[in-house]
Amino acid sequence: MKNKLLLFVIPLATVCVVSSCKKKPEPAAPVNVPSTTAVTPAEPQKPVEPIVPAMSPTDRAARLGFAQMLTKDTETLMLFQNGAEVAKRFKGSKMYSFIKAQNPGIDPEDAAEEVGGIGAADYMGTEFFLATGKSTALQSENLTNLSNRLSYYQLRNSVQMMVKGLTNPEGMEEIDPMSWMSDFVKDPQGAISILEKSEMPPIIVGFKSTPENKEKIEQSLASFTAQISQAGSSAEEIKFEVEGREFAGTQLSGQKLADELQADEDMMESFDTQFGASTRQDLFKAIAKKNLIAVSGLVNDYAIIFIGSRKEDFKLASTPSDSLAASPALAFVDPYLDKNPVGILYSQKGVLQAFSKGGGLANMAKAMRDGISGNGKVDTREIEALLDIIGEREKDLTSLTQYSDFGAVAMLDEGFKFETFGGTNMPNIQGEQANKLGDIGKTPDVALFANWSSNPAYNTKMKGYMEALVETSYAVAKNASAWDIKENEQFEQFRGYFTMFEENFSKDAVVLWDAVSTDLAGGLGNETALIIDLNGEMPPLPDVPQELVKDGKFPRISLIQPVKDRAKLAAAWDKINLSGESIMKQVSKMSGTEQAMLKPMDSTKGDMVTWFFSGVPIFTNDFNPSVTLNDKWFVASTSKTHALDIAGVAEKSNSGHTGAWMSMDFDALRGCATHWLGAIEKNKDAVFKENTSAAEDFTSNQKMIKDGIDALQELDQLTIHAREEAGTARSSIHLKTHKN
Repeated sequence: MKNKLLLFVIPLATVCVVSSCKKKPEPAAPVNVPSTTAVTPAEPQKPVEPIVPAMSPTDRAARLGFAQMLTKDTETLMLFQNGAEVAKRFKGSKMYSFIKAQNPGIDPEDAAEEVGGIGAADYMGTEFFLATGKSTALQSENLTNLSNRLSYYQLRNSVQMMVKGLTNPEGMEEIDPMSWMSDFVKDPQGAISILEKSEMPPIIVGFKSTPENKEKIEQSLASFTAQISQAGSSAEEIKFEVEGREFAGTQLSGQKLADELQADEDMMESFDTQFGASTRQDLFKAIAKKNLIAVSGLVNDYAIIFIGSRKEDFKLASTPSDSLAASPALAFVDPYLDKNPVGILYSQKGVLQAFSKGGGLANMAKAMRDGISGNGKVDTREIEALLDIIGEREKDLTSLTQYSDFGAVAMLDEGFKFETFGGTNMPNIQGEQANKLGDIGKTPDVALFANWSSNPAYNTKMKGYMEALVETSYAVAKNASAWDIKENEQFEQFRGYFTMFEENFSKDAVVLWDAVSTDLAGGLGNETALIIDLNGEMPPLPDVPQELVKDGKFPRISLIQPVKDRAKLAAAWDKINLSGESIMKQVSKMSGTEQAMLKPMDSTKGDMVTWFFSGVPIFTNDFNPSVTLNDKWFVASTSKTHALDIAGVAEKSNSGHTGAWMSMDFDALRGCATHWLGAIEKNKDAVFKENTSAAEDFTSNQKMIKDGIDALQELDQLTIHAREEAGTARSSIHLKTHKN
C-alpha cells in the first residue's frame, strides 16, 4: 500500500505545473546581444508578501481539512486539498491535450494503477493527508543510526577484503564475506541496541473522496489492515474507539512472534552458531517488546488508516481549537488561505535534524580507516589520520547548518507557486544580502539567469573539507602504490599511472589548486551571476552543413563576479600559466613530440581586456572561451561579445534580489526550439544529405514536434528565490503561466 500511495502524489505533482489559462501575445523577437542601454538604478528588490487580516486559530483550523482533528504534538504533516480544481486545470491545458493525442489509448488522468477498482485520482478526491505523531523525530534518528551502522560495516568489510585480496591472496579463503553481519548485530551501538529503542511512530493516512468512491476506499483500507493477519499466530484482530469513532484491524504481537520464531530449533541452532546464544537471547527479548497495529475506520467524511505501536498513540483532537491547525506551528499558511492552497507541508525541526545525521563521508571515512588498519602488511597510520581529518572537517562544515521547523504551501496562482518557511538556514549563501547584478537577467534574450552571494565563512570551511578529501585520496594512492604486490596486471597499471603522476605532475597540480582555491577565489567578490542566452552565432562545427551554421543559433554562457583584488587575480594567472607550461614540457618529454602550450591573445575595449585563444578553426567572436577583466569585473564566457555586453550591463546594474535567485524564460527556450525547427526544415536537404530514412523520420515527426512546442506555450517563466527574512529561511518557487 505504501508504494500505491506514491501513485497518488505523482499525478498531483505533474498536474500542478500547468494551467488552463490562455496564452498572451508572443513577445517581440529577441535581439542578438543583450542591450547595453542605461539601466535606471533601483533599490534592491524585497519580496512582497500578501497583506491579509490576522486570522484567528479557529478560522485557520476550519480551512485546513483534517488538520483540525490532529493533535498539537503531530510532528509531520503532508496535506493535499482541492484535487478537483487541480484536475480541472490539468484537463484544460494544452499539455494534457498533447499527451492524450500522442497516446490515444491512454487517459493521462487515469494512467496510474488502480487500487480496489478505482484510480489514483479517485483516491485523492477532495483531500489526502499523511501525518506522523509524537516520537517521529526519535524514531527517525534510530532509523538513521541503523542505516549508518549498516553502511559502516558493509564498507569496512569490503575494504578489508580488498586489502586482503591484494596483499595476501592466499588468505582470502579465511575471510567470511558475511562476517560483518555478526559484528553489526553484536555492536553495542548496532542492530540490537537500535532495535531496543525503536518502534513504529504513530502514522495516520486519510482520504476524503467523493460519495460514490467513499465506500470503495474504506473497503480498500480495511483489506490492507487485514493482510497483516497473514503473519501467522502472532496476528490477531483488534477493535477500539477513538473520540467516539470505531476502528478495526490487526495487531501483531512481538511476544508471540518471538515465541513462534524461537520454536524453529534448526533456525535457532544456526543463529547460535553465527551470533552466539547470548546475542540470540538479547535479540528476541527486544523483538518480544515490539508490537504493531494497523486499523482503519471512518472519521466524518474521511476514510482513515492508522499504523503504530499501540492503540494509545492514536489520538484525535477533541476540538478544532485544540488541534495542530489552530497552533502557531501552522500560522505560516495564513497569508495564502484565500488562494485555496492545494498542498501544505509541515515538519518539526527534530525530524529534519534526525535525517541530517545520516551517512556522509565521515561515516565512510571511519569505515575505510578501520578497514585498512591492523592488516599486518602495510603501514597505514598516515592514511588513518587523514581519514579522521575528513570526519573533523565535515563536522566543522555541517556545524554551520542550523535547523528550525519547516513549513510549505503550494497553490494555483498565476500558474503554480510553492512557498517554504524555515527548515535550514542555507549557510552557503548570504540570505539577507541584497545583490546588485539583477538587471543582467532582465534583457529579453536571457533564457536562464542565476544570481547569488556566497557566504565567505562557508566557502572557507568547504575549501578545508575539499583539501582533506584530495590529500587523503592522494595519500591512499601513494601508500597503495608501494604495496608489495606482484603478478597483478591491473594493480601494476595503477602503480604505473600513479608513479607517472607523482614524478611529473603532482607539484604542478598542487600549484594549480592553490592558484584557483586561494588566489583566484581571494581576488573575486562574493556575488556571482550566471547568464545563458540562446542567440549566439552558430560556430562552424565539424560535419555541420554550412547552411545550418548560417541559420542556426548557439548557447552563450557567461559567469560574472566583481573584482576584489586584481593583484591576486594576476598572481593566479601567473601560477596557472607557469604550471601549464611545466605540464606541457613533461608531456612533450614523455611523448617525444614538442607540445607547446597555447598562448592566449588579448584585445582591449575601453578599460576591458579580453584574453582568448585564436587559430582554432571552430572559434569565432561569438564562440570562443575567454576571460574579460578590468578593475571592477571578471567575466568568464564562451563568447567574447557576450562577455563585453554582460560587463556593460553590470556596470549600470544596481538592483537584485536578496539571497539567491534563478529564473528560466520559457518564451526564449520555445523561441529557440521554433527557430531550430525552421532552420532544419529549411536546410533539410543539406542536413540529411543522402540519408533518406532520417529525412523521412524528421518529416513524419515534424507535426508532433510542433505540437509539443505549442503545448508549452502556456508556460511563461520559472523563478526560484531562496533568501532569509527576519531570521527565517524562505524560498519561493513560481512556475508562471501566461494570463488571458
